Amino acid sequence: ACLQYFVGAIADKYSEIRSLFICIIIGILGAVGIKIFITTPFVLYFVLFFWGACISGFYTLALIIVGKKYKGSSLAGANTAIVAMFGVGSLIGPPLVGASMSISPSYGFFVTMLLPVFIYFIQLTRYSLNPK
Repeated sequence: ACLQYFVGAIADKYSEIRSLFICIIIGILGAVGIKIFITTPFVLYFVLFFWGACISGFYTLALIIVGKKYKGSSLAGANTAIVAMFGVGSLIGPPLVGASMSISPSYGFFVTMLLPVFIYFIQLTRYSLNPK
């Protein structure tokens, strides 16, 4: 929550799509950083702070994009869809992480944190190359 103002400011300056790419890159680097610095608490806290801000930035940027694209009751419906997807992710994410950690104690958390951001990167790249 601390850095959402800055995520919005970056979106205003560079565009929402570029800001999403920045959040994705930091999301990928953050997942790798968690794996590397898991035994170094001071560095890990720094990585988690910025990684969490960028992952939360996806929600902020989604609201900005929807706010620019829709008006009136369509905006309310689009916002509801974003909140619903955020809720679904919050509901299924922790059990998936726990299951993956049970399957692979060394890499389960790392892969589960990296995979959704990587999939998002692929989808955003496809969208950027073929905007509708």
